[in-house]
Amino acid sequence: MAAFDIGDSPSAPVTDAEGAADCGVGRPDPKLEVSELPRFAQLPRAQIVKIKRLPRFTSFSLIVPLPVKEALDVLRERLEAAGLSVLTEDYEVFEAEIYLLSAENPGNIKIIASLCADRSLIRFLLPR
Repeated sequence: MAAFDIGDSPSAPVTDAEGAADCGVGRPDPKLEVSELPRFAQLPRAQIVKIKRLPRFTSFSLIVPLPVKEALDVLRERLEAAGLSVLTEDYEVFEAEIYLLSAENPGNIKIIASLCADRSLIRFLLPR
């Protein structure tokens, strides 16, 4: 895993997983594989926090090394390439939401800023 410096800490640099927790977005689960996610959600350098399968929905959370606006732009492109229709989106500096158009169960994607400028948490709620 890559290491990065977290400022004036006297300790050694931390791994991405430790750094994610320091950014207030939780810890990635090393047992979860990105290949378990829909292809459009398999973002480069994404780390999975959790996956939950419900009867009508699948919910999962990712940590990505992108600020909110960049994560929104990347996701929009990937959703369009996957043939999914965006009903509406809402962008604010510290968070963004994308609502997906679906006949039965619309999906929702929420991107939340972390305490670190270069990391965001993305929460997906997608119909099964």
